[in-house]
Amino acid sequence: MGEYDAYRNRINASGSSMQDAVYQASKRKIINDFLNSPTLSKVRLNSNLDYHSVIISDIETFYKRLILFLPETVLNVGDYVYHDDSIYLATDCKKYDLYPQLYVELCNETFVLTKEATKIIIGYDEFKRPIYESTAPTVFRIPCVMSTKIYSIVDNSAIPLPDGAMMIKLPYNPQQIPKINYIITLRNAQYKVTTISYEKVINEVGYVDIRLQRET
Repeated sequence: MGEYDAYRNRINASGSSMQDAVYQASKRKIINDFLNSPTLSKVRLNSNLDYHSVIISDIETFYKRLILFLPETVLNVGDYVYHDDSIYLATDCKKYDLYPQLYVELCNETFVLTKEATKIIIGYDEFKRPIYESTAPTVFRIPCVMSTKIYSIVDNSAIPLPDGAMMIKLPYNPQQIPKINYIITLRNAQYKVTTISYEKVINEVGYVDIRLQRET
């Protein structure tokens, strides 16, 4: 019996396939190299308080970054990434088992969304008339990516928006999406929501592109 045959038999005896063995060996090496990297950083994902070890590289200075995570980390487009004192929004995700990655953009603005007070039926009186209870307005302060440019699909170059127009990227949350014509104050000016694109939302996960127009 050759050395390779003996090795294969040991693998099979443990209940693992050759493919699994290679995968696990690769994962161990990647984790070892990863954790010994001189550029290792720590980040948090969304509301989770646990820290993740990552390697961060700049795409466009610190405004756009590529973040490499440890193998098998679960990631999604629309995730928030907290690094130092900054918040980033994941706009693309590569879900490789051994090399999961997020492309992120710096959240440079806060979108303030106010949900108006509503009335809900809490019962009925002796004459079968509904009894209402009013709910207080709810204010959401949502970190977002604000830009006055869009990117050309042809050459990925930045194209300025028309004067008074602005694009906002918000993580998808059905309870925190403004309605068309919603008015928001940003940087001492009022803007109206004109369009909302759900193109980057897949299976209820992702982010929305919201176009704003300054009110005159």
